[in-house]
Amino acid sequence: MHLLNVNLNKNTINQPNMKKTLLLLFVSLFFAGQILAQEEDSGSERQLNHEIGVNATRLIQQILSFGDTTIASSPYLITYKLMTKHSIGFRAGFGGNYNRKKEKVENFEDSATRTNSDFDWRVGLEWQGAIGKRWKTSVGLDFISNSSLSKTVIDTGFDVVTFEDKSFAIGGGPVLGLYFNINDKISLYTETAAYFTNGNISKSQDFKNFPEFNQNSDDITETTFVIHVPTSLYLVFTF
Repeated sequence: MHLLNVNLNKNTINQPNMKKTLLLLFVSLFFAGQILAQEEDSGSERQLNHEIGVNATRLIQQILSFGDTTIASSPYLITYKLMTKHSIGFRAGFGGNYNRKKEKVENFEDSATRTNSDFDWRVGLEWQGAIGKRWKTSVGLDFISNSSLSKTVIDTGFDVVTFEDKSFAIGGGPVLGLYFNINDKISLYTETAAYFTNGNISKSQDFKNFPEFNQNSDDITETTFVIHVPTSLYLVFTF
């Protein structure tokens, strides 16, 4: 399973003004949710509830001044849930990153282009149940998939050589979650999951002008079982 890495500039984040801005944003979201909750008609029963969650682990880490402590984060940056009035519904999540960089040697035609990407997504079903005034728990079952690509293209002027590593896996498993309801519209959510995946890895080396040096390896299989501990915290908006 590939974790989503969010690269934050250390010098910028440690500045007092940035921390004050992040704290102000968090407090503003809290009061915005309070206002929305007061405006909603409490007498009407909603048939469906939409939940959108944002992985706020790094944000909260900076607000609480954990410094350079590394906290493992869920690969899912955005989550979505559609819940019925019977507390049963559909859940989904997505995360990923993409980076492409081209380097050239000054006064030469030589160049190297590097592309790196990884994407994770999941879909599943979930049941939710209240365990107190502000707390509720959830139990779900997910189908997941992840893919990654690492590609380097080197143009030497004599030949163009491409090195490529790709992986793709599918699987699934159970999920157990916990909510803390700040109000009717905003809550904090964390979860633990046990995912089993099976996939394949392919590696290739391609020479444009000298194909006799080409190499391909497409028979690498990989099976994994990963338990995600509840170290990620999501800021969830319900509407």
